[in-house]
Amino acid sequence: LTDLKNALAFVYQDGIKFKLTSDLDLTTIAGWNLAKLKGTFDGNNKTLSNVNINQDFNKDVGLFGKLDGAIVSNLTISGATVKGNGNAAVLAGSSNNSSTVSGVVVTGANITGGSDGNIGGLVGLNTTSPTISGSSTAGTLTGALTGIGANSGGLVGLNNSAATTLTNSSSIYNSSSSVNLNVSQSQVGGLVVKNSGSKIDTSFATGNVNFVSPSTFTTYYQDIGGLVGLNTASSTISNSYASGTVSGQENIGGLVGNHESSSIITNSYATGLVKGSTDVGGLVGQSSSSTITGGYSTTNGATAHNYGTNIG
Repeated sequence: LTDLKNALAFVYQDGIKFKLTSDLDLTTIAGWNLAKLKGTFDGNNKTLSNVNINQDFNKDVGLFGKLDGAIVSNLTISGATVKGNGNAAVLAGSSNNSSTVSGVVVTGANITGGSDGNIGGLVGLNTTSPTISGSSTAGTLTGALTGIGANSGGLVGLNNSAATTLTNSSSIYNSSSSVNLNVSQSQVGGLVVKNSGSKIDTSFATGNVNFVSPSTFTTYYQDIGGLVGLNTASSTISNSYASGTVSGQENIGGLVGNHESSSIITNSYATGLVKGSTDVGGLVGQSSSSTITGGYSTTNGATAHNYGTNIG
């Protein structure tokens, strides 16, 4: 491909294969995206720059709206601006049906999500056995102070019911995010907001995770973590870490905000400053019916707003 518009005619065809043959600047086709990919997109180590997609009324918003049994590899996306109401991210709004994303780098991104949630730097909704590997994101994820940012993650919004082993079939492995998040809805994670029935291995987040409280805010059960907001449904996090500052009110953790439901954390740590008022921890904010082994934190839990309860 030397012109992405040529791909539109083949968007719904199964098994179609695309390969970038040069770097492309998308400034002149602002708003362009592929609604669905059911084939292979080889970035060929090329760069797409100045991606600008404004569909704040829509779901499944990204360079690809949906990945459906697709393969995307070896691509850099630079200077992207994406706005969507739900399932919104730079690469793909949603990744489904054993899709594979590998070697994709997002830099200089600015993502704004709406009230439908599942907002990510790379993928918004990662579900039904997809895999993300060797990929990273950098930029900011922000929004207005009303109904914005529910389920927001620096790399992925919702990581749901994916792979079952901790080898190369892990749902997310060897990936990272340095995205800074400033949102006003519950459940936020530096890498993934909600890890449900899924696995994260050998991955990290260095961005700051900041809850911005609107004047109408009434919910204090937040689940905000430097790596993952909510780790639930027998999910596993291993060999991973977070180093950014994390701030919120309840269930605030340097690594994981809320760790529950037979989930496991192994050989993982957090080093960032943690701020909150209730159920705040340097590693995990709240943990119930779950396991932590070989994990540690180098911060003393809450270092601001430390007038609250269950601070550790």
